[in-house]
Amino acid sequence: MLARSAAGYRDRGRGYRILIDDVEIGRIKRGETLGFPLAEGRHTLQLKADWCTSRAWPFVVANGQTV
Repeated sequence: MLARSAAGYRDRGRGYRILIDDVEIGRIKRGETLGFPLAEGRHTLQLKADWCTSRAWPFVVANGQTV
């Protein structure tokens, strides 16, 4: 599950693009919680907004696991 805080004035109307393994899989807006099914194994998560990109966060999904 990916959750975005409802706090923060500066970017309250902006949706962040969600990238898993360099592929955009959705967008998350203020106060939303989203979930995505992923294959078992190693992945990376990044968020993008306009020209800004977060660092890539590596994680591992085990069979039947929620990360």
